[in-house]
Amino acid sequence: MKIGVAGCGRMGLGMARAMARAGLHVTGFDIRPVAEFGELSDRMAPDAGAFAADRQVILSVVRDVAQTEALLFDEQQLYHFTG
Repeated sequence: MKIGVAGCGRMGLGMARAMARAGLHVTGFDIRPVAEFGELSDRMAPDAGAFAADRQVILSVVRDVAQTEALLFDEQQLYHFTG
């Protein structure tokens, strides 16, 4: 199963790392540049389209309603790629 974690801050990054250590096929997405994610950089998508392209499950771990709307409908338009 191809899992995506959108919002790789304190909580989401920890979740993505744990899933990667468990051997799951996980990709992260965040508004910060991929290079900021150190050892997990190779598992980070550079944009919403690349992130959503083949994910079977997407977990949203963003902070609040405004960030959720930006992720799904506004700036990143994730719903556009998955809907």
